[in-house]
Amino acid sequence: MAKTVYERISGLFFGKSETRATDVSDPLVASILGYAPTASAALNMSTASRCISLITGAFASADVTLYRQAADGSPEPAVGHALYDLMLNGTADMSAYELKSALMESLASYGEAFAKVSFDNQGRLTSLDPLEWQNVSVENLGNGRLQYRVVDLLRNNAVTVHSSNDIFHAKWRPKNLRGRSPLALAALSMGIASDFENAVATDARSGFKAGGILTAPGAIANDTAKRLKATFESGYMGAAGTGKIAVLGDGLKFDRMALSNADNEVLENRRLNAYLVAQAYGVPPDVAGLPFHSTWSSASEANRQFVNLAAEVWSQCLCQQLCAFVLGSRERKTLYLAAKWDLLISGSLQERSAAYNSLTSAGIMTLNEARQTMDLKPLENGNQLRVPLNTAPAKEPVA
Repeated sequence: MAKTVYERISGLFFGKSETRATDVSDPLVASILGYAPTASAALNMSTASRCISLITGAFASADVTLYRQAADGSPEPAVGHALYDLMLNGTADMSAYELKSALMESLASYGEAFAKVSFDNQGRLTSLDPLEWQNVSVENLGNGRLQYRVVDLLRNNAVTVHSSNDIFHAKWRPKNLRGRSPLALAALSMGIASDFENAVATDARSGFKAGGILTAPGAIANDTAKRLKATFESGYMGAAGTGKIAVLGDGLKFDRMALSNADNEVLENRRLNAYLVAQAYGVPPDVAGLPFHSTWSSASEANRQFVNLAAEVWSQCLCQQLCAFVLGSRERKTLYLAAKWDLLISGSLQERSAAYNSLTSAGIMTLNEARQTMDLKPLENGNQLRVPLNTAPAKEPVA
């Protein structure tokens, strides 16, 4: 069997090889090869920031509701439960939007989210306060449990030690009791993309980017060159100079600087890097602001793909871990958190009207249930199901 990259590097430095399954996305390989960017460096990329903003904003603006499974199997809101109230109204210090946004943004950015959780004497949830990822350090006690040191910047950097019973610790694709961010899991690709963006930024600041060259048939004095340069800059540059006609004499010639093949290759590489970042988060390129080959129909379908491939996946990751930490084993049998994505995946008004008309005519929804989805007032006799006259209840087959 051929040796992996890790085995070869290990043999070079330590004189022996270590068997380890690895691939190009292995963070350890990326670190050895020098392509492991820090979280802050990768987060500075516009596509990464946009993907995190999309996932965070979608979760924070969605109705995240605690449901109770009734005896007949149908879900109903668990009104009166502390977690239901937190997801609906937030805490005393922050709104529900801020609470959900803080948790999801930390999880999407760093692969981990922390919150200080308090319970009363009967074990019921009383508060849930998100913590900044940078202010929490995690210590492995060696017995399968973790200990957390939290720095309070408002109290002169006072450090408080908490057990795993007091700190909610959400993890994305955990390994060795720690979460891993998408940027770290794709460290090799993110490192190359980050280095390439830095090189482009350096070239933009100090590279030669003249719009054109004005040449003369022979040598000209410095004063003449400065005068010609000033005349072109003042008369033919910027929005005010658009459309003006330049008259050149004495054999002067103006050559515009066009994009070279190298410049076009840079643009293609930047586009590819942006796609790789969106791929790491599972966000469709159209939704992330990369509509290079999209159409109206594909852009509409991209919203549904965003919910299925990104928003719902990240939401379930956070919600299920929160329920496992906050709810007791008996409560988890009937209670669960879920986000509603109706506003993101609903079609046009014409498509929704046709769907509701079909559902109400078939006796699946009442008129008031359909009107409620459109924020309309209920009708007096709108709670009765309609039954088509050309149908009849199913009967047992005649023997």
